[in-house]
Amino acid sequence: TYAVTVTDINGCTGSDNMNLNVNPSPNPDIGADQFVCTSDVPISLDAGSGASYNWSTGDVSQIINVSTTDNYSVTVTNLDGCTGTDDMNLNVSPTPAPDLGPDVTVCDYNSPVTLDPGTNPAYTYNWSTGSNSSTLSVNSSGNYSVTVTNGSCTAEDAINVTVNTSPAVNIGPDQSECDYNLPITLDAGAGMSSYNWSTGGNTQTVNITSSGNYSVTVTDVNGCTAEDDMSFTVNPAPLPDVGPDQTLC
Repeated sequence: TYAVTVTDINGCTGSDNMNLNVNPSPNPDIGADQFVCTSDVPISLDAGSGASYNWSTGDVSQIINVSTTDNYSVTVTNLDGCTGTDDMNLNVSPTPAPDLGPDVTVCDYNSPVTLDPGTNPAYTYNWSTGSNSSTLSVNSSGNYSVTVTNGSCTAEDAINVTVNTSPAVNIGPDQSECDYNLPITLDAGAGMSSYNWSTGGNTQTVNITSSGNYSVTVTDVNGCTAEDDMSFTVNPAPLPDVGPDQTLC
């Protein structure tokens, strides 16, 4: 309570008093500025207790969830009509999303295999092989992983690569034979899951009787293929004729 007594030049006095009520203002605190990754959002901003709220986003609740880079502010009003304001800056950086795809099985003649996580080439890369390039070429079986970094945001992916050795097939060098040594047998080797001869045969061996170029494609249990060919020449045997039997004096 504040009171005053006033005296004029005539010595006359007068008094008055008033009551002053000072109500506390809200003191909202929505936190310090933050740098987060997209994998960490949304984040919650809590303006604390109050009678009403007015956010820069247009929200009117005590707590809001935010996900994008911006400056966020709130004005809180209490039951006495007093207000308080706070703001914070949110910076959201993209979290890398590397994707090496499903595990891969290839034949050795289809290597190297290029592994591409498919993210921004400007990011930082750390492969399990020690490479720091945005893609990786591999020639051998193994499990490969990559960690991709964008500032303080990181993510990882891995893939298993199997490189199968292609089969070996050898049906021999080019040959020539006399016709009385026919047929000859060409052998593509055992242990294959399928055989495909230029003759139309589909067994491990074929018998040939005529001149020509012969080839075979073999496929092993891993689906890998190999091919070989050879040229074969049939030479006709000579037909000598010394005449019929004779009787002479």
